[in-house]
Amino acid sequence: MIKKIKVQPDSRTSKILFFQEADLEQFSCPRNIVPLFGPNGAGKSTLLQNLDNKEEIKLELEPGVKSHYYSYMNGRDNFKTRRPQSIHESFDPVFMNRKWDAQSLSEGQSIMYSVLDLIDGLRSNDMPEEEGCDYCIILDEVDSGLSIDNIDMIMRKIKNVASKRSDVQIIFSFNNPRVLKHFNHVLSMYDGTMIRLDDDNDMARVIREHKQSFDKVRKKSNGRPKVFE
Repeated sequence: MIKKIKVQPDSRTSKILFFQEADLEQFSCPRNIVPLFGPNGAGKSTLLQNLDNKEEIKLELEPGVKSHYYSYMNGRDNFKTRRPQSIHESFDPVFMNRKWDAQSLSEGQSIMYSVLDLIDGLRSNDMPEEEGCDYCIILDEVDSGLSIDNIDMIMRKIKNVASKRSDVQIIFSFNNPRVLKHFNHVLSMYDGTMIRLDDDNDMARVIREHKQSFDKVRKKSNGRPKVFE
């Protein structure tokens, strides 16, 4: 399990994120589910991408435990827009069939199509429990374009995994307040602390409270992080 995230000083990521350290051990409801909360431009995707490649952050892990990382990034892995990652994949009939099928789907349906195999694999023990090992699942924009019913389905599946497997940690970003019905303890992208949000009114309140400081950091580049100036 990831216990703490520390951003490397003077890195590209440090110029985008609003915090330098986040303590994931704050989470206890449940401990192994970490939803990321913040407005567009707060660095949710940047953080998750760095958890995936670990180039500009340092992770404090459970001592003596080997972690396996699996990720779904909507902008990269959604079969509706995804390009082959290798020559082999270009001729892989499974990939080509999924790519073809996804073209008839909406963005939200394609997310369901793309990510459910991963979550169901955890539930059905396709990723078996192994002493001294755990799994970190990274999901970006997993609620994008989803109906309320489909958000509920994804969140229930995540909750089911969390209740049955102590060796799985799921970190995901979201924008739809419906997620809070299932997980209301979230990691604030403003300061890296855990906060409780119960509904869209709470989300709006926190965004208002930080709007002035958020705009001050982003205004020079019309909302884009300073690193892109």
